[in-house]
Amino acid sequence: MIGRVCAALALIASAGWPAAAQQPAAPGPAAQLELPHERSKPRRPRQPQQPIMVYDARIEAGDLRISGSVRKGGLIVVLDDDISVAADARGRFTFRLPYRPRTCIATLKVEEDEREAVIANCAPEGEAGPKGEPGPAGPQGVAGVQGPQGMAGPAGAPGAPGPAGPRGEAGAKGEPGQPAAPAQASSPLRALHAGACPEGGCELTCESGEVLVSAYCLGTANPSYRAGADGSTTVTCPAGGEGMMAICARP
Repeated sequence: MIGRVCAALALIASAGWPAAAQQPAAPGPAAQLELPHERSKPRRPRQPQQPIMVYDARIEAGDLRISGSVRKGGLIVVLDDDISVAADARGRFTFRLPYRPRTCIATLKVEEDEREAVIANCAPEGEAGPKGEPGPAGPQGVAGVQGPQGMAGPAGAPGAPGPAGPRGEAGAKGEPGQPAAPAQASSPLRALHAGACPEGGCELTCESGEVLVSAYCLGTANPSYRAGADGSTTVTCPAGGEGMMAICARP
C-alpha cells in the first residue's frame, strides 16, 4: 500500500515539473525600476521665440501678403522702412497691399528688432538691359490749328546811348542879317515897394549913383531918411505900418 502511494506521488511530481519549468520567473526589483524609464519619451528642447515671427509671406492675386506675430500687442510693424501696421492685442499683424519688393526679400522692423522674410511666388527685378537703337523717324504729323494771339509783353528798359557820330562838315556861309534896331533907353526911374512892416520897421535903399525922388509910408507915419557912406540913400518906416513905397532915379 505504501509502495503504491509513493509511486503515485512520483508520477505526479514527474508530470508537473515541465509545467513549472515553463513558467517565467517573477521580475526582480531591477526590472520593475527600468520599466518606467523605458516608456518615458525624451522631450524636445523648446526653441526660443523670435521677436518677430512670420507665418506667411507670398504674392497672391496681385497683393503682397505677410502675416506673423510679435512679442506683445500694440507694437508698430514697419515693412521696408515705408509701410507700417499696428499689431492687435495678441501681437498678430497682417500686411495685404499691392506691393512687390524689388529683391523679393521684405524687411520687417519692430522697435529695435529686425528680420527679413523671403516672399514666395515672387520674381526679383532684373538688371536694366542695354539701351536699344533709336527707331526710324515717323511721318510728319498734321499741322495744328493756330492758337490765339498772346498778350503784348511789358515795355523793355531803354537801351544804353550809342557812341557819338563823326563830326559833320562845315556848312556854307549864310547871308548877312538885317541891321539890329537901336536899343531903347532904359527908364531912369526905379520903383521900390515893401509889404507890412514887422517889429523892426520897413526899409528901402536907393543904390549908389541913384537919387531918392520920393518915399512915403502906407499909414499915418512919416518916413525917415539915412545917407550911406557909399553914396546910397536908405528910407525907413516905423513898425506897424501897412508897407512903404520909394522911387529912385538915375541922373
